[in-house]
Amino acid sequence: MSEYTSDSYSYTAETALPEVAGTAGLDASLATPGVAAAGGTLAATSILALYEHFRQQGQTFEAQGCAPLDARLKALETVPLLRAALTTTGLAAQDMTKLTAADFDRHLHQAQTRLFEAEGAFLHRQLGAALIELGYEIETSRRPPVEGTRLLRASQAEGTAIVARLTPRAGRVELDLSGFRGDACQAERARLDAALRRRGVKLTTDARQRHQALAGAALSRAADAELGPRQRRAHAPTRQPRQRTRI
Repeated sequence: MSEYTSDSYSYTAETALPEVAGTAGLDASLATPGVAAAGGTLAATSILALYEHFRQQGQTFEAQGCAPLDARLKALETVPLLRAALTTTGLAAQDMTKLTAADFDRHLHQAQTRLFEAEGAFLHRQLGAALIELGYEIETSRRPPVEGTRLLRASQAEGTAIVARLTPRAGRVELDLSGFRGDACQAERARLDAALRRRGVKLTTDARQRHQALAGAALSRAADAELGPRQRRAHAPTRQPRQRTRI
């Protein structure tokens, strides 16, 4: 039995979030301040969770009588990492008060994109490393990632495969495990979850669809269309197959 899942993700703020900040070219020391205030913990957070807190805080301040821009600026103080990303869009901190709310939102979208791209790169590294640890060969799309969205395919000589699509703006990781028989699919997913947890990343399955397609469901077909047909690797009983990695 094979399966497709749609998962939300979180990772350790204390260790992983500074790495995301560094990937974005930001001061890593700005990563963890404000996480608790943003409804997260040092054990679990994400860029989407921090942004959602900012958005909700802005709505609260506006409901309390603040002008739209003032509400956004006040909410921004609770998420230092987002504020730091905003200053990379060509907007000096002292200029923020001179913007219209629409202009602020345009710069904010650019800042979000920078953080989502960094988060996508971080998750891609961790997922790739976890799959290599489990004995998979990794292939990734040559297309430049858009807002951190990435597609990768991991294959084994036995014909089993895991396709993953990362969509940071939605806070999602989709997985399609194919080529497994019986309960082997669930056992392999448990191994993958454990390998990711060792790297500070936790997946929470929100939707699951089990299927009989040994070649994979729609996500695997999308990977075949983008990466080319999956080639079955020959067994090498006397030595481990060479791992070709493109991450």
